[in-house]
Amino acid sequence: MSNTNLKEYWYNEPVGREIVTKKYLHEDEEDAEDLFTRVGGIFPDQSFGEDIEQAMYDADFFLAGRPLYAAGSEGKFKASYSNCYILPCPEDSIESINEVAGQAARIYSYGGGCGLNLSKLRPNGAIVGNSARSSTGPCSFMRIYDSYATNIGSNNRRAALLIGLNCDHPDIEEFLQVKQNDT
Repeated sequence: MSNTNLKEYWYNEPVGREIVTKKYLHEDEEDAEDLFTRVGGIFPDQSFGEDIEQAMYDADFFLAGRPLYAAGSEGKFKASYSNCYILPCPEDSIESINEVAGQAARIYSYGGGCGLNLSKLRPNGAIVGNSARSSTGPCSFMRIYDSYATNIGSNNRRAALLIGLNCDHPDIEEFLQVKQNDT
């Protein structure tokens, strides 16, 4: 008997079936039982894979969402085996800011989410050596990273993004206002 205390397996109930179908099945080609077999099959130790498969049947254990979807997908499509990635802090240059944005875009396209810290970027109003003359600060670049997460999600979902700023950064108050008010 499953730990869900159902007479039937949890994935045959409407809510369980909807979650599995929308998030983890590979299109119309498989059902929940195929998913469990696919995921159990990624482990080199067959006995361990069978234990994982049974634990999913019983709703005792699940891998995270992205690994559930990515397991066994080789050759079909590119998918992330991790839910989230921590990216390096972009250096205070347009090249580094764009390089990190490109890394985030690739991760989003595989279904992963990102966390990054913008504390190395100079504050709003600081002098820069280009035609802008002064920096727009980390909050303006935060919006750029956010637009990537919005536009390069997967399966009609916005990508997950966590942005941080050290509490001693001169723009911390502006950052907190954006985090608090930006919908």
